[in-house]
Amino acid sequence: MNRKQRRAAVAMGPKSGGLKEWAAYLNPLCDRLYNHPLTPSELVLSAKIVAAFAGRSWYHGGAIGRAVGDLLLPASETGADPRNNGDRVLWRRDFVYITDDLDTAILYAKKAPGLTVYRVQPVGTVQVDPAHLRAMRLYAEREKKSVHKHLQIFRQFTCRRAEVLEVLA
Repeated sequence: MNRKQRRAAVAMGPKSGGLKEWAAYLNPLCDRLYNHPLTPSELVLSAKIVAAFAGRSWYHGGAIGRAVGDLLLPASETGADPRNNGDRVLWRRDFVYITDDLDTAILYAKKAPGLTVYRVQPVGTVQVDPAHLRAMRLYAEREKKSVHKHLQIFRQFTCRRAEVLEVLA
């Protein structure tokens, strides 16, 4: 999102309330903008956020049956739909989703039967989930705070592929 789009979104949003109220407003908005590539400033911000997570382990809650050394591929390549999302979230099918938080991976693994948790190594560039990045950036702008003050909130990251290092559960 460019500055003009961000300012318009902030102006139309709730005038009060915390992150929960803003998430209800921002998530659908950012989902609609998901297919737009990250702007240069968003790429820089994403890289800074990812750098703050350097050295941490990455996890993925996904389909059971992978072994150490296997590559996790995006649903757009495999045709998989383990959470039965169907056509509602096509844009999310282009990435492998990873997190640095084991509890978040467990939460995703519990969303459908036959899912498990893997410790993974991302292959390629890691980015903050674009919808999540844009939502948090808008919230931070509204609050007149730096996105960097909210790093603990970032739990959704993407990569094009991930290698399984360990099967956890």
